[in-house]
Amino acid sequence: MVGSEPLDWKPIAGRAGYVGTLNHTPNRMALERVFAELRRGGRKDLEIRLVGRPASIGQAFSETYPFVRYLGPLDDVAVRAEAATWSLFLNPSSGWREGPP
Repeated sequence: MVGSEPLDWKPIAGRAGYVGTLNHTPNRMALERVFAELRRGGRKDLEIRLVGRPASIGQAFSETYPFVRYLGPLDDVAVRAEAATWSLFLNPSSGWREGPP
């Protein structure tokens, strides 16, 4: 049985996060699309915090998009503490495609 205690959720306004593999092509492409749209929209009040590997991709995201902060891989305790501060959890889906259906 898999289970865990609920987070002691204390969200920080404008903070969102993602936990996962950054070199999985559907994840990377979805994150790139979200980040590009956020940049196009000129949002200054949003911070996206990335947890995962590989570091080269996480660092490239943070260098390309000023609202992205790469945190690297975190252990279970640290990721729970981090996620408890997020107002939004990004969950990219590989079910999208470009253009009309």
